[in-house]
Amino acid sequence: MAPKKIAQTVLTEGKFYTISAANGKVIEVADYNIDNGAKIQLMDNANFEWQQWNFVAAGDGVYRIQNRFTGKMMDLDMGGVSDGTRVHQWEGAQASSQLWVVEPTNDGRVKIKSNVVIAIMAVLGGIVIGNSNYSKSAQVKKYTELTDGFMRKARTEIMSKNTVSGVCLYEKEGCYYIESYKEKENGGTVTFETVKREKLGKPHGVEISAAKQDGTGEKTLRDNAGDSLSTFIRIGYDRSTGAVSKFCVNTEDTSDLTYTKITFKKGENSKCIEINPACCKAQ
Repeated sequence: MAPKKIAQTVLTEGKFYTISAANGKVIEVADYNIDNGAKIQLMDNANFEWQQWNFVAAGDGVYRIQNRFTGKMMDLDMGGVSDGTRVHQWEGAQASSQLWVVEPTNDGRVKIKSNVVIAIMAVLGGIVIGNSNYSKSAQVKKYTELTDGFMRKARTEIMSKNTVSGVCLYEKEGCYYIESYKEKENGGTVTFETVKREKLGKPHGVEISAAKQDGTGEKTLRDNAGDSLSTFIRIGYDRSTGAVSKFCVNTEDTSDLTYTKITFKKGENSKCIEINPACCKAQ
């Protein structure tokens, strides 16, 4: 059967498609894994749901590509834009690493290209990205967007369900994590129980730090060893108002509400999330 021309392929949101490579194999989520970070690979077409994808419109000619079985989005691993960056799946987020363009070719097939790096998906032992427009700020942007989105969701849950008390950002075993937690008190002892944890990714030169409004008192996250956290950023919220009630940096005992910024920096590129009693907003 001749390959479809782009004019024959109308991408309709809500419908699911197989994405075939030139060798006839289709893109799937490896081992029908539902976890964030699961590998995307090529495999013989067996009409499995984890081989089917929905193209969700995200702008003029730009799409998020969502797996039917897992519900997660096709995503650039660690927000990478260099040669060899792998494609995996990740929970949907307002992240540029999840934006894709479908472009016709002269032979009637199409290319699926990252909207970040404008790069062609190729088969080199898996699905990889070849770079043609490197952006040093891509990782900074992705980590900021994922953290901001996670914090907003956690704050909403605090005010509506009271299932969590706040969020904690830290580095452990060479990766950045953000988690929501429930604060519990028993016999005068306060403990923090993890409710949900997301892996942001490896630092790759990105530093995360907390600072006061005037930029002083900067404290940078460092890799934690052992079971306890000695370096972290912990933010608690008031359930009734959503106001920030606690901002702890590198200590469980002291809350310093003069800390109002979380900064993500790589070289000269930086973005910050501004913390105030009303909201968490990436600046």
